[in-house]
Amino acid sequence: MPEQSSFACEREMLKRMGNKNFAKIKILSFSRIYDFVSQIIKIPPIKPISDTKKILLMNAAIENVKDKLNLYSKNSNDLNTVELILSTIMDFKSEKISDDDLQKIINSTDKSYLKQKISEIQLIKTEYKNLTENKFVDLFDSLNILEKIIKENNVFKNYTIYVDEFANFTKQQLEILKIIISQAKNVYF
Repeated sequence: MPEQSSFACEREMLKRMGNKNFAKIKILSFSRIYDFVSQIIKIPPIKPISDTKKILLMNAAIENVKDKLNLYSKNSNDLNTVELILSTIMDFKSEKISDDDLQKIINSTDKSYLKQKISEIQLIKTEYKNLTENKFVDLFDSLNILEKIIKENNVFKNYTIYVDEFANFTKQQLEILKIIISQAKNVYF
């Protein structure tokens, strides 16, 4: 269930089912599935990095590689530029676009501006990863961890799953959903 629909759905289900029956169901968005799974298999919950800290770390990443940048060097201290690059990198994570994928694009295009832009974003992305890896986790990292955990543990065995209210899915969400569907007793859309 999308995050924005979770609370409204919980309220509606509680009204329809009553307290006793409501306790038998879980209404989960992708950001809440990890917490549900961590309780079942008894692993520590993840506290995602704050948006402010992500912006500060992205700014530090850009500063660390600034001398290697051409396109982004002029606006490297601009908050809008930092937020745009951060958003781009978060989109890469949610769509599971790897460094290899970026390198293939760089190698396959004849457009020098596009090559330069992707190369610089890849450089910044690598530095951001160096600053955050094994220290901080964002929502997209937690979804990658979740995917691995539910692959290794048959968490959704004997569950009936209802998928509702989604307009679309990211590649990351689809991968998780595929695993859940393969494990669940029943699935309804």
